[in-house]
Order: sequence, then structure tokens, then C-alpha cells
Amino acid sequence: MILVDDNPRYREPTVGAGYKFLLVTRDDDPNRDKSYLIKAMEMAGLTAAQIVERIIKCSPNEAVKKRLTSALFRE
Repeated sequence: MILVDDNPRYREPTVGAGYKFLLVTRDDDPNRDKSYLIKAMEMAGLTAAQIVERIIKCSPNEAVKKRLTSALFRE
């Protein structure tokens, strides 16, 4: 299980209980805002190819596909 939250106070109890924690931010950058989805999939053990496959398969919106894919491959 991975807890995704924008409040860092949950990190210690989550990790202490044996789970993964992903801190996300709330800002106006659409790529950064969506990149937490990529990070969560990486933490779940998916490869880059599996992530791209799921984005293409599951997203009905071409703009969303483009933003998520670019978030995966940006440096």
C-alpha cells in the first residue's frame, strides 16, 4: 500500500507501519501535479514500459496521455 498525500506529517507513521509514502505538492504546474501518479506506479513496481502501456490503455483523453507520458520521461 502507498499513501499519497500533500502533508508530510503522515510520512513517519506510514513508513513506521511498513507502508510506502509519497509526498505530493499542490501547485499550478500541470506536469508536476500529474507526476505523482507516475511516482506511485513506480513505487508499486511497474516498469516504465508498463506505466506507458497503462496510460495509453486507460486514459480516454489525449491531452492527459501527453501530460502523463511527458511527466514520465522528463528529467
